[in-house]
Amino acid sequence: MRILSNVFLIFLCLPCLGNGATTGAQQITVATAGGSVIQVQPSSDTFMFGVMQPDGTTKSRQFKYDEMRELLLTDNPIANIQADVITLVEQLGDDDFTQRELAEAKLSQSQFAGRFEKLLRNYRDHPNLEIRYRIRRVLASLVDSTTPVPAQDRLILKSGEHFSGDANQLRIEGQFLGLPIQLERQQIRQISIANPSTPAPATSKSIKVEKLLSHVDQFYNNGDDFFFDFESDPYGNSISLSERLNDSFYPKGLRLSSNDTDYVRAVRFSFKFCPLDSGSKSACVQGERMFRGVMHIRFCLPGQPDIAAAVTRFGLFIERVDHSRDFVVEAFDANGNIVSLIETTDEDCCFAGFQSNVPITEVRIQQNPYLKTLVGRQLDEMYAVDNLTFNRPVGVATPSDHSILKLKSGNYLSLTSLQQGEQHWQANIKELNQPISIPLEDIAWYQTANSVATVPDQWRALLSDGSVIMGNMGESFQPADDRLTIEAKQIVGLWPSGKPAMYANPEDFESNLPVLVFPGCRVLAKDFTQGKQKMTWDTSSEFQLQPVRLKGRERQAEEDDVRPPYHSVDYDDTVRAPTVWLKSPKTIHPENGFVTTISGSRYVFGPDGLFVLKTISNDQVMLSFPGGEVRIPMKEVSNVSFGQTE
Repeated sequence: MRILSNVFLIFLCLPCLGNGATTGAQQITVATAGGSVIQVQPSSDTFMFGVMQPDGTTKSRQFKYDEMRELLLTDNPIANIQADVITLVEQLGDDDFTQRELAEAKLSQSQFAGRFEKLLRNYRDHPNLEIRYRIRRVLASLVDSTTPVPAQDRLILKSGEHFSGDANQLRIEGQFLGLPIQLERQQIRQISIANPSTPAPATSKSIKVEKLLSHVDQFYNNGDDFFFDFESDPYGNSISLSERLNDSFYPKGLRLSSNDTDYVRAVRFSFKFCPLDSGSKSACVQGERMFRGVMHIRFCLPGQPDIAAAVTRFGLFIERVDHSRDFVVEAFDANGNIVSLIETTDEDCCFAGFQSNVPITEVRIQQNPYLKTLVGRQLDEMYAVDNLTFNRPVGVATPSDHSILKLKSGNYLSLTSLQQGEQHWQANIKELNQPISIPLEDIAWYQTANSVATVPDQWRALLSDGSVIMGNMGESFQPADDRLTIEAKQIVGLWPSGKPAMYANPEDFESNLPVLVFPGCRVLAKDFTQGKQKMTWDTSSEFQLQPVRLKGRERQAEEDDVRPPYHSVDYDDTVRAPTVWLKSPKTIHPENGFVTTISGSRYVFGPDGLFVLKTISNDQVMLSFPGGEVRIPMKEVSNVSFGQTE
């Protein structure tokens, strides 16, 4: 593969840069305020942290990096607020009466008096009579002494010890990719021990959900899994009822949201049938009516909300009121396809979880839209979730407003600028005063800063190499790019471009029949045919329904049957159209790279790819295929993956 550029650049290779000596300190992973996640080798093996004392003050203490597990930093260091408090206390004794009055008024505000009550009590015996008098008036005016303390930095050691306090004295000097780096407290969001990279799989595998987890015993107590009970935030602060939770947990890799103006909030909801102690608080969507709406659960790199991530294990409890199947829990991959779907069971409180070999970037909870179109009865509108858990998220390239470069070493660089060269790329990030020269073979993937484009009203075809091609349906699939010729044996799956693909189970292909996937139901299609205007299948085809446990309180009703009542679909009827699997889909072979466009096409290159990557520059990506070329303007590129060769 040859990479060309309009600008010829000469750079030093990374291993040659920065010969500064370092100690044997533990390598750390730093999430920066600029949006990067970088692995730093500190020049010192210790750092300073101000531990919160019982009297409300902080005491500086030295810790070793190799005894630390995680350091979570708040956006507004507590020391900044403490400094304001101390300044206001001194102003209580000012010679100017107006200044004394203003200082007392400010100190009486909840952000000071309510949150720093312990600190203020230290000044009740101040030698200045005026300060003593006014401090006691401020404290006497407090109606509620239980006002939550301000968010504090939180240090977690490998031993399990937790310390709250202030890391305002924190400063990191060391090496990053062979370059000297210096980070101040305000440039850092989070620090953790460096995690070893996960080795790439040797071969591609069948796409599947390995388990639909239906009970808590199948999931919890897995060591490194993250757990959220909505009782406290990652900084150890108690969560108040009705508190907005959308951005509360991103330091641990969790982003919550809902549609339009709705938001996810903390709520008290009875989980009396839960087999696990769920605590006193749960989470729901606050909309026009309480406990109603679509809850989006997305994952990010811990400490970096703008870098999308994925998990392979996920579970939660969902409490609902009325019937089984009234709610669905859906899992989506990085391309927006539905990896799996679980309908709520007959239990009042049920556990829903996934374990998949396809990375999951989003879980969505909503009133069952598929059942709603088939039955006449009113569906339950109230639900809440609790005890949510998943394994450590891993970064993935998805459509984004931010330009990210991931290196095979595990570093994620939030770019301020990028120049693609022949053998090296020149990247600029906020944390360094000089560009980084990165050998092309060190790049894992590049995510461009582009928005999602309008998707044309066509169909998508998944090919055996993992490519996704837009086109039109008929007696055969016709690519929209008429230069491309697609043979029928190359097509693995077909679905309307305006809908996500829905994966089947690998076991469905044992009958060697095409599998049609509808929401909550799969059809092993006998006599499947593609006509000029519609697809058809035999009425005797076997149905596979999403299983729902029924324990006696309810009986399976005809109105809950999600089987499609038809055996043909017009290609223009994309609402009813299923995902058609002609073969079992597989993950892309790790040695193959690919280019994804913002409209959803994917061109796979590499040893088993249909395409060959010829050039990539700041203006375009050029690929070749037997019989022609594909030129993609960079403004239409969503991401470029270079595959995994190690």
